[in-house]
Amino acid sequence: MAATIEVKWGKRRFQVDYEPDMTVKDLKAKCERVTGLHTMKLLAYGAVMKDESQPLSTYGLRPGAKVMLLASHPTAEKKEEGNPVLELVQGATNKLAQQIAPDVDQYEQRVLDAPQDPKARQKLTEYGIYLNEQLMNILFELDGILCGQDEKARHQRKAGVQTAQALLERVDSIKAQLKRM
Repeated sequence: MAATIEVKWGKRRFQVDYEPDMTVKDLKAKCERVTGLHTMKLLAYGAVMKDESQPLSTYGLRPGAKVMLLASHPTAEKKEEGNPVLELVQGATNKLAQQIAPDVDQYEQRVLDAPQDPKARQKLTEYGIYLNEQLMNILFELDGILCGQDEKARHQRKAGVQTAQALLERVDSIKAQLKRM
């Protein structure tokens, strides 16, 4: 039977093979493979094993020893790595680029191919109003994002506002063109 160390992580327990020349770094790598965690602290007999280059025997560990793993859940770790403000800005600007801008292009083409039927023209006018509302919602969404000192988010937000304003002006111009027809 192979020599093992028991690692406790919250309510979970798992066995890790013990090797005499194993370092703290080696033990963390084995724990990472089992848990999926990238950052963690290991405790042996209440002491944090800080020096990853040290062999486990330095901390008094031998086969059958118990180690406590301290870390957050992998999904919580990923959330901390991301920039939530930047993600909000990118969500709004992606909606502009992927949904609303193509809709404005289609709207412009439909107006250029304008039917003579008054009901169809009324629907085009109403669709222009709808596009204006969608663009205003994006502007309100971007306006509600507080960037603080995050320069990257601030620049992306500014670019998103400028894009939305340009699309608004374009929709207004298309609606005016439709009225003149």
